[in-house]
Amino acid sequence: MPHQKRRMQPRIAKASPPMALAPLLALPLPLPLVLLPLLLLLLATIPSSIASSHSVESFTEHLLLRPLPDGRLQTSFDFHLASDSDSRAHFHLLPRSLLQLVQTHNVDEAHLSLNTGRWDYNKWGSPVRSVRHEHHRPHGNGNGHGHGHDHDAAAASSWIQVGDDDVAPGAQLWARLRHDDTPHNGTESATDPFSPPDDVARHWTDLTSSLAGLFCTSLNALDSRSTVMPNLAFHSGARESSSAASSPATTTLHAFLPSESICTENLTPLLKLLPCKGHAGLASLLNPLSLFGANFQGMAVHVVRRTPPASGWHVKLSVQAVFSPAVTRDVSNRDWSLESVFARTLQRSCPLAAQSTIRVTTPDDQGYVSEHLVDPLPARPARPSVRDHADFVDPDEDDDAREDGDERHDGDDDDDDDAAASASIPRRGASDAAWQKYWSERGEYVYDVTSLSAYSGSGSASSAGSASSASNASNASGSGGESGKAGLNIAMTWPKEQRFRYPDAIAPPRVAVSRILSGSGQQRSVLTTTVRNNDVRRAASLVYLETLPWFLQPQLHTLRTHVDADAYDDQRDAYVRFVDEVTSDPVREIVYQPSVDRQRPFVLEMRIVVPPRTTVRIQVECRRRQGRGQGRQRRMYTTSNLVELATPDFSFVYTNIIFTSTVIALFFGSTLNGFVRRFRDVVV
Repeated sequence: MPHQKRRMQPRIAKASPPMALAPLLALPLPLPLVLLPLLLLLLATIPSSIASSHSVESFTEHLLLRPLPDGRLQTSFDFHLASDSDSRAHFHLLPRSLLQLVQTHNVDEAHLSLNTGRWDYNKWGSPVRSVRHEHHRPHGNGNGHGHGHDHDAAAASSWIQVGDDDVAPGAQLWARLRHDDTPHNGTESATDPFSPPDDVARHWTDLTSSLAGLFCTSLNALDSRSTVMPNLAFHSGARESSSAASSPATTTLHAFLPSESICTENLTPLLKLLPCKGHAGLASLLNPLSLFGANFQGMAVHVVRRTPPASGWHVKLSVQAVFSPAVTRDVSNRDWSLESVFARTLQRSCPLAAQSTIRVTTPDDQGYVSEHLVDPLPARPARPSVRDHADFVDPDEDDDAREDGDERHDGDDDDDDDAAASASIPRRGASDAAWQKYWSERGEYVYDVTSLSAYSGSGSASSAGSASSASNASNASGSGGESGKAGLNIAMTWPKEQRFRYPDAIAPPRVAVSRILSGSGQQRSVLTTTVRNNDVRRAASLVYLETLPWFLQPQLHTLRTHVDADAYDDQRDAYVRFVDEVTSDPVREIVYQPSVDRQRPFVLEMRIVVPPRTTVRIQVECRRRQGRGQGRQRRMYTTSNLVELATPDFSFVYTNIIFTSTVIALFFGSTLNGFVRRFRDVVV
């Protein structure tokens, strides 16, 4: 029997369904109902995977309202965003557009400031105020963010700083850039130790261009002619503590752009970086029409990337301005309110903010005492203590107070201080005048505006009729602001002050600095820098950074220092002065970088120690480069002479020409028509 070939049919292996899904597949159910258990099982595994990679982020905001001695008002907005993860793409509260930009260009720390106007240190003091940090009380915001590791670390710290100290007019940018991890790193700058490596210079150029596009500025004009590489400055600021051995090599670059100013185009991108933008929270008070009419206004952006082992991000956004309520009105009255300053009231709080506070400091009326009222008053604390107080101190005196064992930091008398503070707290049911006195003696009024419901319908009856600006101060809305009320309108008035009296003398700051350019002409001049230490007990350690354009060349061999100490009286003065404080050289270290024509500016850095109640003058001669319009006069111009001439009437000539041309055209046309025209019969 012949062998017959059989064609084998392909066999399809069928997998048996799981035991749990076998009954479902056996039933004639629709496809969506069959896939529903699988979808629920998949969704149940997602939260666990997200929780394993979730980063804790926090957002806090602070507003400082500080009456100045000359009748002006300082307003400082601070917005802090922190994260314990250095992720490149996953952010909940932190601005992704800013952090991805910083990561791309290998930036460990960057600071950008834009200011318009001049900060008067002699009248306004320091723009940064150190305050005691109050204990955090968790607020249930429903989002689960802002109460993690970074929040606990902030609560452990007893001091925070409000404001920004970069108040130079124009734009200022400095950054710490990390070197690329390449084998040839650092070989490019071996021939020029005063120039950054090529990879750092490339990242710096890309960083300035990216920030210029993000904040609508002209930072791309910061080229090598305005960029310096400081060695002493910008190395002792507020940085995250980390091991120097484990951190990679970095280079710090700094540049100024004095011609840049702040405007609405810069403020709008800044507000977009906030979680609630400018629609809720303290940022809703930033009205461009009012902000840019102030005597001084500025904004700053500070980004820090923490290095291992404490990885994460910290972003600080600052907006500060100085208003003059006593000058911009017909009547010299320094009464102010949120509505009169910003033309807005606080309508709603930001639900994503873990902490939102407004601090109103008491005025420092030097030379006379005037009664002031604040309306509405802050929410009455349940049982405050001295540790909860947020007394303002000078940032320069902060470290000295800790080192000297100031009574405010001494822990031995905490019980006595708490008892004294509790004794001064008004009793339950006390009048508004008693609470007004309590907050005034405390030195500041602290408003927790995380929830505005605490200020709904509250106000000081004694100050309700003191000023028209405070009439609606007690009409505070709820936490959401949907009720349509006037909102929280904090006001400070001086009911017994008919006209503001300018102080005869204002207490000078601890350290005062001035600089003048003297000499005959600009070819050879003397640059004099004067540093005055007004403190009677502590010496001031400073780092002086001088950046001069390439066409102005200081002669370092002419550098001179003069120490002028105040007259000392051992019977009157409560301090001891040593001879070496006056005779020793105040300049402890000098670092300079020579300039290159049309390529690099001149940089001079000095570490100076100024004794108490002493003035130090630093003088250096400068020579102006030839060919810069100084030193020789190339041209001389005489005065213009007036020559009177009989001018003919050209209009008559024009009319005559037009008339003659018209007659000739008509005559020529008729004559030509008579010669060339032919008449003939046409059959119709």
